[in-house]
Amino acid sequence: MNATAPDFIRAGLTYRRLDHAVARGWLIPDADPNPGSGRRRTFPWSEVRIAELMVHLTDAGIEVEEAARIARDRAGGAAKLRRLAELVEVGP
Repeated sequence: MNATAPDFIRAGLTYRRLDHAVARGWLIPDADPNPGSGRRRTFPWSEVRIAELMVHLTDAGIEVEEAARIARDRAGGAAKLRRLAELVEVGP
């Protein structure tokens, strides 16, 4: 079973923020991003994890576009996240 909007709401996104993230390409649904009225948009569960990370980063003061980029960055993302976490904990 794939993730749907209620899973993203539990992860901390509103439905409106989910729509915005999909429109900007920050979160990627399984198929058609606009399936039409009465049809649910589904996502791989990995997108929910990306959304959770985006929520944490934006809550820490990171701009949403940068948070989305960091959350998707598989190569250097972990090191950047550690540096950002240190800044949030210690301050600049």
